[in-house]
Amino acid sequence: MRFQKNSQLVRCCAAVGLIGAVTLVRLALTPVLGDNVPFLFQLLALLCCARYLGLIPGLAAWTTALALAIGRAMVAAGQAPVSNRFWLRTVLAAGFCLFLVWLLSRQARLREELASSAQLNLDQSERLSAEVAQRERQQALAAQLQAIVESSDDAVISKDLAGIIQSWNAGAEGIFGYTAAEAIGSPISLVVPSGRLTEEAEILERIRQGGRVQHFETVRLHKSGREIDVSLTISPIRDAAGDVSGASHIDRKSTRLNSSHLGI
Repeated sequence: MRFQKNSQLVRCCAAVGLIGAVTLVRLALTPVLGDNVPFLFQLLALLCCARYLGLIPGLAAWTTALALAIGRAMVAAGQAPVSNRFWLRTVLAAGFCLFLVWLLSRQARLREELASSAQLNLDQSERLSAEVAQRERQQALAAQLQAIVESSDDAVISKDLAGIIQSWNAGAEGIFGYTAAEAIGSPISLVVPSGRLTEEAEILERIRQGGRVQHFETVRLHKSGREIDVSLTISPIRDAAGDVSGASHIDRKSTRLNSSHLGI
């Protein structure tokens, strides 16, 4: 704010100085120009101030030019009274110049607003383009990961903290015999023998605490009812806030069974 005030003051001083300079130049050219176009230089300087410096400096320049014009007329008239015609012309000219100052400063302000709006639109467009590119990269990565999961021979399963199955890949269908339509929405106990339900409860509790289960060998059930030896790796799934929202399973058929403890 203080910088803006100082900048405004500097522009006003520049406008007043410009009017004073062109007035001196016009006086110096009086022997050549005589009384022709006595205020032309001041008018041009006034318009430049309004166009490039803004409304307040333009008003300062207009006030200075008007004061100098009246002063010059008073000096030229000497002690004789100034005619009403002079005052009428002065008022009309001053009013016209004031209108020009307002008009040019308004146009300059509108150009600045348009330029600012165009820059804002450009920034928004660039930001949207970056967001679209990021989203496309994320979608491509998600599609790639999905393809990897679906092409895996291992069962890749996700479940929520209540143990409800959320996803079920082709490998899970091959190992457990259930289709994705049959498994998704069912509890994970669907493939857990009744004697292993306590084990599953311990796994869920560890996941809720942010822990992992690595290469844990146990027994699970096929759709046909037969038991399958599997090696499990279970990791917590975290949401955008970093809170645990579920767990991911990687189940692999195992030829060796050692289920005496949970892996860490």
